[in-house]
Order: sequence, then structure tokens, then C-alpha cells
Amino acid sequence: MNYKKINIDEILADPFCFLHEGKYYLTGSHCSSPGSHSKSIFHMYVSDNLENWAYSGSLMARPEYEGSKKCNFWAPEIMFLDEKFYLYYTADQEGDPYKRFIRVGVSEHPEGPYVDQGIWLTKEASIDGSPFIDSNGEIFFFYTGNEGSPFEGQLVMDTFINPLELSQNPEKVFPDENVEWEEGAFILKEKETYFLFSSQGDWRDSSYGIRIAESKSITGPWKRMEKDGEAFVLLSTDEQLNGPGHNSVFRNEAGKPFICFHSWNKEGTGRYPWLGELNL
Repeated sequence: MNYKKINIDEILADPFCFLHEGKYYLTGSHCSSPGSHSKSIFHMYVSDNLENWAYSGSLMARPEYEGSKKCNFWAPEIMFLDEKFYLYYTADQEGDPYKRFIRVGVSEHPEGPYVDQGIWLTKEASIDGSPFIDSNGEIFFFYTGNEGSPFEGQLVMDTFINPLELSQNPEKVFPDENVEWEEGAFILKEKETYFLFSSQGDWRDSSYGIRIAESKSITGPWKRMEKDGEAFVLLSTDEQLNGPGHNSVFRNEAGKPFICFHSWNKEGTGRYPWLGELNL
């Protein structure tokens, strides 16, 4: 796969990129720390050609709730449905890993401003929420159980009742596995096959990498892709990349699938967004 660093100067981990009405939009987890008292969260960039990106501002005012002043915010993903944009993101209380859940913001425009809806979407501790609208209109939600969850470190799937409410019937994506940690789930449907991208390893170092599973049904069973009898790793540390992972996938105007992911810089001081064309 050919890939290159996206031309922005800002640290932007967990990148989410999408196409809407001829423009490409990019957001992610920017560099902020708990207790920074920033009045806004999540930055947005816009491009006409996937080459030149312009900063368009922050997406949402920092939400106010108990513990939000010392909170982490990350892994934003946006779903467009019925003329509204839904921003799903991970947040915690006081930086407590046992109090990490997924919240929702809503806007009428892709660049916001998004208004936090004042709800915790998930009941069990969870991170890295990713919505997927199937061809029949049913909406699914993939995420990772965090510390304190019965699904700690495992990928989980649930269904939406509506964009602001889950069925609260989560199930493991890989019921026969119990991996050390897996996160950043993202779904792409190519013809009649569903592809599930996810990241395993330690996000802090070069062990991090992207794997793929496939299924003929969004509800599984999912089969890990292999190469020569071993686990197939789509992206891993090499001469250019350092701990690549937590990706999103989108199609360009011609319908070709692209993957957007982050990688640490050589100094290990920040994760920056990269882009590559997929061949499935």
C-alpha cells in the first residue's frame, strides 16, 4: 500500500475523514491535556482534493458535566443521517479510566458547531465508538470495553434504537477470542462483504498495528484475515511508520476506498494523520 502523511502541522491522532457534498473533512484527537480549561474540543480541516487542507475551527464547545473540567476527550467520529450530523466521541470524568463512556453532539453542518446532548450513550465503561449504517438503514455501533467493563479490551457491537439511544444489548464481535486489547473499530462494506478494521498492540509504541476481519453479515461471524497461515497485519511499524493505527475508511468522489490512520513521529512526541488508498 502507498501512503503519505497528511499535510497539516497539528498533532491529530485517531483521525476520522469523510466526504460530504464534494468536500473532504478531517478531525481527530488533537493535543490537549486534562484540566487545560480549553473552551472547545476537536478541530476540523477541510479539503477539495485530499492534498491541501485548511483549518476550519473547533467542532464543539467543551461540555459541562460533573468531572468535565479534568476530562479527556478523544476519538471523534461523525455520522450523517436525516440531514443531521452526529458526533460520537469518548469522554471521561476527572480522567478516571473507570468512568470513560461515549457521548454525542449534534449539528446541521459537518463543520459544526455541534451541541452536546448531555447523555452517556453507553452504560458500561467504553471507548472509541464507531457507527455504521447498513444498506437496509439499520444502524450498528462498534466500540471497545474499557476498564471496569465486562468486555474490557474487547471489541463490542450494539444496535441503535435511534441516533441518541442504543439497544444496550452489547455482544463481543469475536465471541471465541479474548485478546489483550483491541480498539478503533471501523466498518467498510465492499460489494457483499463487510470488512472490520481494528488496532491491536500498545498505542504508545511500535507494537501498534491495524488488522482486518471479514464477514458476509454485519453481525458476524467475523474471520480474521490471514496471509501465509499467519495473522495479516495491514499496517505496522516500518521505515516510515511508527505504531500506525486507529483508522477510518472512506471513499473518494470516484468511489475508491481510502484509509486514514495515525502514526507517531520519529521523536515519539505526537501522532499525525496519514492517508493511503486501499485495495480490497
